[in-house]
Amino acid sequence: QRRKRCTGIPHGKSFITANLAIAYAQEDKKVLLIVGGSKKEDDISILDDSIFNIKKAVICGENKEKLKEYFVKNKIDYDIYSSLKEALNNKNDFYKNDIDVILFSPGAPSFDQFKNFEARGRFFKKTML
Repeated sequence: QRRKRCTGIPHGKSFITANLAIAYAQEDKKVLLIVGGSKKEDDISILDDSIFNIKKAVICGENKEKLKEYFVKNKIDYDIYSSLKEALNNKNDFYKNDIDVILFSPGAPSFDQFKNFEARGRFFKKTML
């Protein structure tokens, strides 16, 4: 598993970038989850064990409607964006939430917006730091 912690982040927040790193959300932290990407038939119930720590979801990408249904069902506040770029253009809104961690765990391929997951990760890091 790849798990990277970005340091020197504004507003005293921690950033975690990882694909399917929801296990991190099982720690006693209030999490803003950035999730979404290409449509695929994954079972998103993998989030069930960690849902209690997710305070807000930032949903983007082709699978946004499926993810929206999941967060509505679980009464999790969310924002929807058409792309990761659009979502991160609003990154200052992330800091207004009562959260400890911003978890970038798309849980889906990135082919709808990026060449590969490495390009997506570099874009996230460049934009957020």
